Amino acid sequence: MTFEKMQNHQVDHAYRFFSSIVKKSNPTYAAMMKGLITNRLPEKALDLFDEMIIEPDDVTFVVLLNACAKTGNDRAIKVGKKLVQQISTQYQNSIFVLNSAIYMLMKFGDIQSAESIFNLIKNKDNYTYGVMMKGYAENKKFDKILDLYEQMNLKPDHIIYIIVLNACVQDSHDRAKHIGKTILQQIPNICPDKNVLLTSGLNMLMNIGDVSAAERLFRAIRKRDVIAYGAIMHGYRINDQPLKCFESFEELKQDNLVPDEIIFNILFGACSEIGILSKCKSYYNQMPSHFQSQQRIQNALIHMWVSDINFNY
Repeated sequence: MTFEKMQNHQVDHAYRFFSSIVKKSNPTYAAMMKGLITNRLPEKALDLFDEMIIEPDDVTFVVLLNACAKTGNDRAIKVGKKLVQQISTQYQNSIFVLNSAIYMLMKFGDIQSAESIFNLIKNKDNYTYGVMMKGYAENKKFDKILDLYEQMNLKPDHIIYIIVLNACVQDSHDRAKHIGKTILQQIPNICPDKNVLLTSGLNMLMNIGDVSAAERLFRAIRKRDVIAYGAIMHGYRINDQPLKCFESFEELKQDNLVPDEIIFNILFGACSEIGILSKCKSYYNQMPSHFQSQQRIQNALIHMWVSDINFNY
């Protein structure tokens, strides 16, 4: 058994085994800490750090930063920021440590400090840009994602494009529309088979009201999944075309896909807008019974019922 792969019931056993090791090394500490984090016990990893009698190396340092990010309480913030103070003297050339520090600081909501670390990195790669952009997204700084994208001096990978397209969905300014449409024009050259990227583009187009372009992009997805159908159906709803939600649902079934909670939530929302009793009954009867206990489904049904639809079981 490795510490990293231990299951919940093995944590105590692993910890006893770890404690029996007389001369612990950094790999030993790092492995035990990873196991604790994996088992949702990041604060115990910080306890372990307090007990360390050797200086953490860069691998252990990364694990500690991750533990702080996962914990997120006052203690973790204090420990994390103390670790960051060591970066400029010990780890300023370790991109792995710097990336982890950015991730942690963004989790804390300390955008300014994360930006300072980001600026320390001389040779930024797509992963570094991605960590920074995801941090901005978590802190709802979508305009900063677009700023960073425009400043990039290397070719973005498909992960970057997905993050940027999702930012364009959240930003209604003309710049976001221009950036989004420019990326969409490049999609065939970027990764023609990446459903996630295409679906992100579809969301963006629907958000700016370009339904026709979104439909063309949807047809370009070679192997459509439930997520893609959910995106097109949600787009129809926000663009006041609820009838097309029903058409897409029939296509979904023809593709032998199993609708999820999100699909039914969209359908009930469309029903509440139109008030077609037969549709409501049909979709309700097609929905798996275990979805009825889901909060979003319950809310959608309540909204449908109060929209003057005479819904009967």
